[in-house]
Amino acid sequence: MYYYIYQLSTSPIDASDFIDEGSLLYEDIESFSDYVSKIDDNKYEQAYKDFPFIGTMFKRDDDKLIYQGCDKIFRQWYEYVSKEADKLSEEGLKSSSNTWRVKKALEVPFTEDRFVVSGWDECPEPSSDFLQYCAYSLKKGDVLYLGGVLNYHC
Repeated sequence: MYYYIYQLSTSPIDASDFIDEGSLLYEDIESFSDYVSKIDDNKYEQAYKDFPFIGTMFKRDDDKLIYQGCDKIFRQWYEYVSKEADKLSEEGLKSSSNTWRVKKALEVPFTEDRFVVSGWDECPEPSSDFLQYCAYSLKKGDVLYLGGVLNYHC
């Protein structure tokens, strides 16, 4: 499967500072991916249209994401995790494939692996960490700026 790593920052990001394959530590990449590559310029806009939190947590304005709050998305995430947990049984706990689904639901909201590279840290963070950062660090109206996008395969 192919997914995106998004670069976001609390300050504007110059195009010359967009992340590329060499921006990330190899150890970070190999923990979740076979390889990482820069997306084609013509796919950049589509990648940000696919950013999973526009409409639920952010409103997009050109190269900015304006934070709108996170109550709705946390409610959806909770429902997703609960649904996966409800599938478990006492017998099911003995199988790692059953417990893996619950663990994955906690780490990766809404079934898709997405990573975010923040402007202050070049280590890709899972989308669950990004959601928690937003909940505790951002106030409604705060702005995150869009940067580069990398494609990765796992």
